[in-house]
Amino acid sequence: MFQKKNFVDRLTFMRQQHHWSKRQLAFKVGISPRAIGQFEQGQNLPSIETLVQLAQVLGVSLDYLCGLTADPHPYPPDQTFMKASDVSIDDLSQQTQTFDCPVCHAPLTFTLAEMAGMTELTCPACQQVMTFDPTEIRELLDRWRRLTGQ
Repeated sequence: MFQKKNFVDRLTFMRQQHHWSKRQLAFKVGISPRAIGQFEQGQNLPSIETLVQLAQVLGVSLDYLCGLTADPHPYPPDQTFMKASDVSIDDLSQQTQTFDCPVCHAPLTFTLAEMAGMTELTCPACQQVMTFDPTEIRELLDRWRRLTGQ
C-alpha cells in the first residue's frame, strides 16, 4: 500500500545517492526546485507524469519509488526506458543486443548498427543460420535519428 513517507524517503535517498541537488533533479525532470522540496517534505505529491519522470531519471521502478517493493529494479533491464533525446546515434551504434542461439544456446552479441544491416545470422558455435526481418531495427534507428537530429 502506498504511504507518503515511503515516497518522501525514497525520493530523498535516491537524489542523494546520485549526489544531485534539488535544483539538479528538478532540471532533469523539468519541474521547479521548489516542487522537489515540497515532495521531499511531504507537502505535496507529484502528478503521475512527474512521478514517471522521477522514476526514469532516478533509474528506479515506480514500485520502488512509491515504497511498494524494496528492490529498486524489480523488472528485467529491457523494461527500463530512456528518452530518445538522451541517446545519440553514436551511442546507439555502440549499444549491443545479446541473445542465445536457439540450437546450441551460445550467446550472440551484435551492435544495433550491425543488426540493422542483417537479414540472416550464422551462429559461430554451431553454424545454424537464422533469418529475420531487420525492419524494426531500421525503424528504431531512423526514429532516433529524427528525434536527435543526427
